[in-house]
This record gives sequence, structure tokens and C-alpha cells, in this order.
Amino acid sequence: MVRMRVAMVVTFTAFVGMLAACGPPDDALILGSTDGSVEICVGDFTEPVTQGEPISFSDGVESATLVRAGLVGADGVRVVEQAASRAVLRDDGTHLGVGTINVSEGDEAWDARVPLAGTVIENDGGETWFVALAVERTSERAGGFDAIELVYEVDGHEKVARGTQSMNFPARGESCDE
Repeated sequence: MVRMRVAMVVTFTAFVGMLAACGPPDDALILGSTDGSVEICVGDFTEPVTQGEPISFSDGVESATLVRAGLVGADGVRVVEQAASRAVLRDDGTHLGVGTINVSEGDEAWDARVPLAGTVIENDGGETWFVALAVERTSERAGGFDAIELVYEVDGHEKVARGTQSMNFPARGESCDE
């Protein structure tokens, strides 16, 4: 009887392990496309700006629910709006995604944003989805952030993706009028 219980426990444990392995891949969504950094002189960063990262799906992932996004390593900057937006296909065939512009100026992609939390994005072959954040300075000194981080769910499993873009707002330097 004891052998049978041990065998049942081992079998059950192996079955649970197999079920866990059937969940979505750890990188079901990929945030960002290329490494890079945005640099805005602290004197020019006087109002909130947009910052976007494209979202790609891993093979076999059909949809994901966006939960929240934030900044990794934020120093002197904070998120004031979390949104999602699809790239806009222009009449000339080019695609406009969410980049870095003053929020007050907007553009077609930024203006088409929806609240991030709860948005379900689908791998439907349409235009690329973007995490679209509005960020503002919280300090008079230089600062920035290392990356955007996205929390999302696939098949009931919460996952985290880290972007590839950073932002730096120096007080002086080559790009600033010294």
C-alpha cells in the first residue's frame, strides 16, 4: 500500500510538472526592437513626452492582456500615463509608431492610444502594438531611465517583458546648447 501511494505521488508530481511546462513561454511578448537611447537636454524637457516600445509576439502566442508598464531605473522621471497604441499605416505606405514627442503635440499613433491596463492585444497580422507612455520630469537635475518594463498575462500566467530603449536627459553635453 505504501509503494502504491509513493507511486501515485510521484506520478501526480510528474503530471503537475508537465502541465506547468505547457504554459506560455517566458518570453511570450518581446518588447522593443533595437537597443538605443533617447537623449533630451534637461532644459528642453519642460513638459511630458511620449516614449514607446513596439511589442512582438513569440511563435504560437495568439493574444495577451496588458496589465501595467513602468520605468526601470527611473531617476528624476515618472510615468504619468500608461497606454497602448497600434502603429498607424499612412497613405504613403509608411508606418508611424509611438516615439518621443511632446505629449501636447501628439501624432496619429499617440492620439489613437487606449488605456494600457486590461487591453487585449492579438497576434492578428495587423499593425504593430506599442507600449505608449507619457513621462515627465520630477526633478530639476539630470536623470533618465534604463528601460520600460511591461507586465502582461498569457493564458492566465503573468509575465514581464523588458524593453530595449532608455532615456537620458543630461544637463549639458554635445546635444545640449552649452
